[in-house]
Amino acid sequence: MEELLDMALKGAQAAEVIEVVAEEERAEFKAGKLKGMEKREGRGWGLRVIRKGKTGFSSSTDPTKRTDLVENALTSARYGQKARFNFPHPTHLPQVKTKDPNLIAFTLNEAVEHFGQGIETIRATNPPIYLEGFIQKEVVRERIINSQGLKSEFESTSFDFLISGLLVEEKGLLPINEGVFSGRLRLEGERLARSLLQKAELAKRIVPLRSGRFPVIFAPEALTNLLAAIEMGVNGKLVQKGSSPLCGRLEDEVLSPQVNLYDDGTYDLLQGSRPLDGEGTPTRRTPLFAKGVLKNYLFDLHTGAMMGKESTGNANRGYNTQPSPGINNLILEPGEKSLQELIEGIDEGIIIYEVLGGGQSNLLAGDFSLNVDLGYKIKKGGIVGRVKDTMVSGNVYQAFRKIRGIGREPKEVGEYLIPPVAFDSLSVSGKGN
Repeated sequence: MEELLDMALKGAQAAEVIEVVAEEERAEFKAGKLKGMEKREGRGWGLRVIRKGKTGFSSSTDPTKRTDLVENALTSARYGQKARFNFPHPTHLPQVKTKDPNLIAFTLNEAVEHFGQGIETIRATNPPIYLEGFIQKEVVRERIINSQGLKSEFESTSFDFLISGLLVEEKGLLPINEGVFSGRLRLEGERLARSLLQKAELAKRIVPLRSGRFPVIFAPEALTNLLAAIEMGVNGKLVQKGSSPLCGRLEDEVLSPQVNLYDDGTYDLLQGSRPLDGEGTPTRRTPLFAKGVLKNYLFDLHTGAMMGKESTGNANRGYNTQPSPGINNLILEPGEKSLQELIEGIDEGIIIYEVLGGGQSNLLAGDFSLNVDLGYKIKKGGIVGRVKDTMVSGNVYQAFRKIRGIGREPKEVGEYLIPPVAFDSLSVSGKGN
């Protein structure tokens, strides 16, 4: 990396080199049995330069082609964007736990044994469920150096554990998933298995659902589809281009006063936890909405400079991509009610655990239309059965303005730490009277 930096500085005024090394181990299961185990490793380098006031970039996975990598970066600067920023100097980094030693020591043989325990828990009830899933761990080492003297590196871990059951029905198969997606080792196979069995039992009875406007609870797994629109809204690049619906709305009450939403790369052992972003800027906790009031947008160095702002430490990238603003960890502060209490407060509505696809309509504007893959009807404060052929639609910003309640049990879903949310009234299209 130092050699690349020295070579680049012979033709550029400033330069930055990033190295990403990823080691992944995965055990996959089909029909309740081990299908296979694999280990993969990837390593790559990215070089960004500032030459004659413009930025250039190139990447490679071949350490023997240093000259090509440098020449390509310098050449691309002829057609690059105007550099409105400087690479960051060395500075104090926040203390954040990004790796779990227990996960690093965890083996695929242990994964096979633990997954088998979850399967046995399900099979003990002898349900008509076809079981599959996987356990995966990843260790990533990221290093970044630049011509300002910055030399930083960190190692992070991630753990994915999914049990997927296909419930065999007369009219087809219904997928039911349970999983954990964390930065730390979470061996919760028995809990996942029992939750899957509970969902399967509730799904056996299909109930009619008339169309109309009803309260809707989004479980954390489904809520990420709505939060994607808000992520786009606070993305500094979209704000700078004028395409975000949140342009010019800082200090406006955009969402319900119940909503406290922030980005935090310094939160320990989530999948987006990191002491510095992809440009070497320290991460931090950035309030996005405080009691519903829009407080900040997310910036990298370039978009921040375009807006006359500093980077918020949100430059997302791989070794083969240039930085762009994005979340580190998106965290929604929990409320005061349990999920059961949210359900009990609804006379007629639905609860959604899984949706098909990522949504339709104009998500940038906040409009969504989601097909419910796994959802249940709520009647007089209780779940009475599963709904089929159901679609939920609305506008994310309008929905988040009218919230019945936020659950008190947050769940890790990769780079999210979020509780369930009960919305007051969404458009529901169903079949039945």
